[in-house]
Amino acid sequence: MRKISSFLTLFILLLSNIQGESSDNEYILGKGETLYRVSRLKKIPVETIIQLNGINDATKIREGTKILLPIVHTVKKGETLYSIAKRYDIRLEDIVKLNKLKDPGNIRIGQRIFIPVGKKNETVIGKVEKKNKPTKGKESKDKILWPVMGNIVRHSGKLVGVKIMSKPGMKIISVSSGKVIWSSPYRGFGKVVFIESKKGFIYGYLGNADITVKVGQNVTVGNEIGILKSNSRDNRASLLFIVYRNGKAFDVFKAPRG
Repeated sequence: MRKISSFLTLFILLLSNIQGESSDNEYILGKGETLYRVSRLKKIPVETIIQLNGINDATKIREGTKILLPIVHTVKKGETLYSIAKRYDIRLEDIVKLNKLKDPGNIRIGQRIFIPVGKKNETVIGKVEKKNKPTKGKESKDKILWPVMGNIVRHSGKLVGVKIMSKPGMKIISVSSGKVIWSSPYRGFGKVVFIESKKGFIYGYLGNADITVKVGQNVTVGNEIGILKSNSRDNRASLLFIVYRNGKAFDVFKAPRG
């Protein structure tokens, strides 16, 4: 129990210190915060934030809302807008539109360019198809099991792992057998489930609308543990999947399944 308690304490402290940033390009509004405060804090024009998030009325954004932020790129010698777009795997026209550039061919060294990451511009590094089911024998070594079907996007910042972009209402499964050590809502992350395996790996599933397991319950690989939550702004859904071992983030691609 001492190991479990220390991990949960670490995780809660980690989340409380975020007061906004759940990744490098996201910000969760705290109590009393507005888009204008975020704009001043991040030195990003509020119009850019509004455009990137498709916000119609900035005055109606409430505490706990997750705001997408652009990557800020400072132009270096020899760079062109085309080379910058290619570097971030973003369409040139999307950069031009977000930055309201009248002459895309004329950028200067030191100029700040906003890169529209998030939503349709998230770089997909994998895709979970309908065959996302536990397997046996040699096949299991060649197939990575994920909690839900969808596009896999890397997630960095204070919480390192992947976001799986899917559909609201999709069932979330456990990728490993173990015991549920935490099952609770957490502001800005939906309902959160943590499962500890016998090998000491702790698997975190953040973004549940409903949780179908309880603390202390033993689960096996493939068991349903929750239902995916939708984003009220655009009816999209995503699950943040993280893995920890010995109090440190572990590569979710290398974490054991089964």
